[in-house]
Amino acid sequence: MSAGMRLCVLVLGMGCGTGKSSGKTPGGGEMDSAAEGDTGEDTDLPDDATWAQPTLSTPPEEVSEDGLLDIVVTVDPLDFEVVDWRARQPIEVQGYGYNGQYPAPTMRLEVGDTVQVEVDNRLADPTTVHWHGLAVPFEMDGVPWMMDPIESGGSYLYAFTVDKPGTYWYHPHFDTDAQVDRGLYGAFIVADPDDPAVDRDLVLLLDDFREDQSLPLDADHVHGAHGAEGVWTVNGLVQPRFEVVAGERLRLRLINASNQGYLWLSAGDAELVVVARDQGLLPEPERVARELMAPGDRVDLLWTPGSDLPVPALVDHPYSLHGGEALGEAMPLLDVVVDGTQPAASTSDWPSAPRGPTPDDTPPAFTYTFQGSAHTDDWLINGERFPDVTVQQVTAGEDVVFEVRNLSATEHPFHLHGLHMELLSRGGVPPLQYTDTDTENLGLYETVRLRTSAENLGTWMAHCHILPHAHGGMMTVLEVVE
Repeated sequence: MSAGMRLCVLVLGMGCGTGKSSGKTPGGGEMDSAAEGDTGEDTDLPDDATWAQPTLSTPPEEVSEDGLLDIVVTVDPLDFEVVDWRARQPIEVQGYGYNGQYPAPTMRLEVGDTVQVEVDNRLADPTTVHWHGLAVPFEMDGVPWMMDPIESGGSYLYAFTVDKPGTYWYHPHFDTDAQVDRGLYGAFIVADPDDPAVDRDLVLLLDDFREDQSLPLDADHVHGAHGAEGVWTVNGLVQPRFEVVAGERLRLRLINASNQGYLWLSAGDAELVVVARDQGLLPEPERVARELMAPGDRVDLLWTPGSDLPVPALVDHPYSLHGGEALGEAMPLLDVVVDGTQPAASTSDWPSAPRGPTPDDTPPAFTYTFQGSAHTDDWLINGERFPDVTVQQVTAGEDVVFEVRNLSATEHPFHLHGLHMELLSRGGVPPLQYTDTDTENLGLYETVRLRTSAENLGTWMAHCHILPHAHGGMMTVLEVVE
């Protein structure tokens, strides 16, 4: 491996250059001693090496104390391996990490807590930290639009207060597609003390890594194109074993951290119970057969495994940003094992406050039109390529209705910094219930109507969260002024 630290994650019987076994996966969990059907044969490995299915683990956590999260985060070169134990295929990543770790630590806070995170940049290149989905002060947003990035060897103190519960995440917003692609991201959880009680509240960071290393590949990118040529991981692990206890209640916080891969999830033969999306709890839980997660999306699932129910599942179905359902086989993201004989836990106490979407026929104040082509790699908003864009201005305190239209032959997840949005309609059809969002996917030739309350002064990025599209110019700026 090249410069940086080495995270040894390959197989049992292999150490980190010491001759000793670490037995650790990228997520930090213990490896099972054997995998089903394992023969132990591989000419590229020592005689005593065995391939094994890992057990699901979650990233380490930095937890606020007495209303304050006060930590130092280093941004480091970090070489690691993602292992597809099913195909006996290691994927070597010359990557980056926060605090020398991949996946990065989860930051867990409560509503009203204060954040003080000093970021020390040990990379050879500049970087920033953007707090995806959080309405932070403009100076804390981590975007070098009107501010300098953190230079190599430099540091910056991010300080703000969190006031909205939800599942968020943090990642760079400088050379974003390359730096996120190399592993720089982590979960940022804001809990509400009044949230329903669960037995386990778990973060699942979902990402895809390119498996066929013989294919031509930009040196800055290690992921599969649209997830189709890669393998999906959960907290850095390929299809880990997930042990649950019958009768327990789990909240699974899913984050799609892929540069451009879509997840189209099902629960196998059952339904997914969605209790939250981008901006926190839904007015009432939704039972869905499939849940689409575009890059940047978050979804919270409620799981109640029990002896009286089928074994829960989390299955990804083939999906292409070039038109939806794609060819291929559905693949489990987890192998779930239920222990015990207790019946499923009750969910009757889960809060439900039905709220419909807000009717609104206000003419849009402005429109963002997404245009571009994968054949020319030209990605535009309103015919403009960032940074040569027209800055749209709105007045602080104003409720603004606007439209986002997709006139290209690929889907685009529209992400707005600094402000959250209510989805008013998609293709003219209102959603089933009130929807608070910060990343909203646009299908082919689709239009969505959105409303935002311009409560946060600043010049906010608005862009496609398929990061190569944003890198290619599909970004603009919405300014909230006095």
